[in-house]
Amino acid sequence: MKNKINRSLLFLLAWIVFGVILVTSLASFFVYNTFLFWNDMQTRTFISISIIIYLLFSIFSLRINRFSYREQLGLVLFILSLCMSVFLTIIAIGRLYYSRSYLVYYYVFSFIWTGIGFYFFKNPKNSFFLLCPWGLSLELSKSSGRKWEILKTPQLKNCDGIIADLHEKIEPEWMRMIANATLINLPVYHAATIYEKTTGKISTSHLNEGLLSTYYKVNIIYFRIKSILEKLLIILFSPFLILTIILVSIIVKIDSKGPVFFIQDRVGRKGKSFRMYKFRSMIIESEKDGAKFTSTDDKRITKIGNILRKYRIDEIPQFFNILKGEMSLIGPRPEQVVFSDKFEKEIPFYAYRHLVNPGITGWAQVNHGYAAGTEETETKLEYDLYYVKYMGFWIDLLIILKTLKTILTGFGSK
Repeated sequence: MKNKINRSLLFLLAWIVFGVILVTSLASFFVYNTFLFWNDMQTRTFISISIIIYLLFSIFSLRINRFSYREQLGLVLFILSLCMSVFLTIIAIGRLYYSRSYLVYYYVFSFIWTGIGFYFFKNPKNSFFLLCPWGLSLELSKSSGRKWEILKTPQLKNCDGIIADLHEKIEPEWMRMIANATLINLPVYHAATIYEKTTGKISTSHLNEGLLSTYYKVNIIYFRIKSILEKLLIILFSPFLILTIILVSIIVKIDSKGPVFFIQDRVGRKGKSFRMYKFRSMIIESEKDGAKFTSTDDKRITKIGNILRKYRIDEIPQFFNILKGEMSLIGPRPEQVVFSDKFEKEIPFYAYRHLVNPGITGWAQVNHGYAAGTEETETKLEYDLYYVKYMGFWIDLLIILKTLKTILTGFGSK
């Protein structure tokens, strides 16, 4: 296995080095009609910076293996665009020579070369796996987008790897097969790891308290840095936010009777309740009969409220909750106290979503939308637990990109 990993690292290194040579040479040839770009000092400096930027882009691209194939491609395009912005900033600050045509070719060739690599070496459809017939592996067989087969007997076949639920009790003959696979350098993957990467969720039906207490430790350093940056970002955009709040407040007041803001107790980090602020999007007596889930075509929602919810404008006052330290931009959605108490009794491990601050948007929100009952809440919990386990820069970046898509498409708005 170690030899296989070393070969993989060497191959990735070769792919990056060859990519640098190919991308810069092709872009140089199309713009300057020569591969000998280093003969000119100005050109040499300009293209040398582009090589450094490409290496930076490649290093970042290798750090997003946890996500699905499509999500990785989306992140690659964003990272490339971000690196290009850095490239242009360096050029502008240093007042260096540059070629617009070269930048266009460089951008296109970089994405094509990386896309080819991702298709052949990271596309799950290009690999075939054998599933051991127990535990979480059986749930994996229902997932689409990958090629796999459930083994009926412990006999090895030609494949790219074996997937087994290693937390289950394994019969001796199957254990021997797994050991033999390891001896011939055939990869053996834990089913939970593949399930998480394939679905973006954590299966609560195959969890136990011991695993949760081991894996779910919040990265306090990232948590604090994230909190500081979010508050600085809100302060930076405060003039625009204040103007927006004033305009929306006027519209809400004109549209229907009642207060501009909707204030409700929600459950936050460590299970502590707090008062969450939103623009009112429902009639004033929306909860006269008690708390209810919001449903499609809910009659309680006002005309303006529909627009506010679709484009997430009703969430803007929650920036004040972020400044108070009660919420984050990204995290599990805060649930009403009455529902949270109910779910903690009905759904195992529900309280673990409270290990981090609730957010205006989150992994469950962009992948599933709103929940309208206990069953859908269980599904959202699997997404929330995934976020709690892997909370970090890359998943937060992916959530931001998906949120922008959500705002444009209206997915999950109720």
